[in-house]
Amino acid sequence: MSGYQHILVTIDLSPNYQKVLDKAVARAKANQAKLSIVHVNLKMQSLYNQMYEVFTHELEDKPLLAAKRELEQMLASVDYPLEKQILISGDLVEQICEAVRLCDADLLICGHEHHLFRQNSSVAHQLVENINCDLLVIPLEK
Repeated sequence: MSGYQHILVTIDLSPNYQKVLDKAVARAKANQAKLSIVHVNLKMQSLYNQMYEVFTHELEDKPLLAAKRELEQMLASVDYPLEKQILISGDLVEQICEAVRLCDADLLICGHEHHLFRQNSSVAHQLVENINCDLLVIPLEK
């Protein structure tokens, strides 16, 4: 194999995540890999516990539509084709692992200050223990 084939990047909508997104795009370009985005939405965690392919489903729910609009704004400047755009909430480890399976990703990229690492130190450990691909963690400034 000559490199990664499908890269999945987790982002939230904070300004720090432009760095994560930029690194994911650079890695995808270098590998000529597919690139998919997972938007981790903790604001909706108490409302939903599932995954949505944001741009392929008709969303009627107001919180989901708001999250979709925010994500579209963040992704408007991405200079690389996106394979899938996924919105997740609920159990982060379970949902991220499912997104990796859905995309058949061989690299997951996420930021160090991401909620999945801040929320509970065991979440990062669970992700490493359960993920079926390589993991790249980008450190972010506080």
